[in-house]
Amino acid sequence: MSGSIDRDKQRFIDITKDRTRKRLKDMLKRGEIIGKRDGKIVKVPYDVIELPRIKYHSGEGGEGGEGDGSGDGDHGEKKPSDEIGEHELEAFDLEELAEELLAELELPKIEPKGCRMIQSHNEKLKTINRVGPQGRIHKKRTFKNALKRSMASGSHYPGKIVSPVRPDRRYRSFKPEFTPEMNAVIFYIMDVSGSMGQEQKEMVRTMSFWVDLWLSKNYKAIESRYIIHDAAAKEVDRDTFFTTREAGGTMISSAYLKTAEILQDNYKPEEWNIYILQGSDGDNWSKEDTSLCFQILNRDLLPHLNLLGYVQTRSPYGSGQYLQDIIDNYNLKDENSKILTTEIADKAGIFDSIKDIFGKGK
Repeated sequence: MSGSIDRDKQRFIDITKDRTRKRLKDMLKRGEIIGKRDGKIVKVPYDVIELPRIKYHSGEGGEGGEGDGSGDGDHGEKKPSDEIGEHELEAFDLEELAEELLAELELPKIEPKGCRMIQSHNEKLKTINRVGPQGRIHKKRTFKNALKRSMASGSHYPGKIVSPVRPDRRYRSFKPEFTPEMNAVIFYIMDVSGSMGQEQKEMVRTMSFWVDLWLSKNYKAIESRYIIHDAAAKEVDRDTFFTTREAGGTMISSAYLKTAEILQDNYKPEEWNIYILQGSDGDNWSKEDTSLCFQILNRDLLPHLNLLGYVQTRSPYGSGQYLQDIIDNYNLKDENSKILTTEIADKAGIFDSIKDIFGKGK
């Protein structure tokens, strides 16, 4: 009977968690998660549902089990309450969010380029030494040494207690171990010019949050660099990237030049998996600047990249021309293309755009 109750309770808990996860996915799609982070934890509200339980009659005025069947000992009908229902919070850490992203989008695991890795230094108890602390004594090896010594001296006989002496003792010891671990750097580039409205910037920022989370799931170590630009580009910190509002014209080449400069000064291509995620409404200053963009890409960036993900947001103010220029200048249908593009109309399209960029596992 007890086992049956436990199974029913676990099933009830699973149902509750399933409801919470559905609410979590709605929050993901609406971009609410960024504002609800508490360090590495995201808390998702859900309605409290009490576990069913039996209430016994108080027994006053009759035997147990008698009464009006209300089960609560109160007489008369209960009036509906106008109080707001309780809510509780289900906590999800960012690792769980990455798993949700994986399950929702069925993203393939990224296959890092084999030569781009760092050597991670670890120490494990893998060797045996003659000296060491008592807490790391290797009992089996110590006993064997004592037994060998006793037998070699001819003093051993069946049933004799083997007593290790100091020369018999052996201790576990640490051995340095170097293992390859993949690492990555991602450059987030965002157009913050006047043609990019607040909604468009918010879509790029929300997608950047999920991309960062996804890459962190695939790499042991990841660094993020943030670049904003209008007619000029500058590197900023994460908070500034997510809050900056600018105005002015647009020169995309300035962002590519800034990225190439940081890349050259800080990241050796043979040691890093390198990503760029660029968000724009497709406006650029001139055809000449677009031509310069492609020169910088071909010469300084694409040879070293795993992937350039170009995310174009639909805007009533932006022309959207830059995406067409990319399509005209690069064979995006080539399986080996390092440039992948996507368009976002609204926040609901962010998940599909992430799949557009990372669906090939680059």
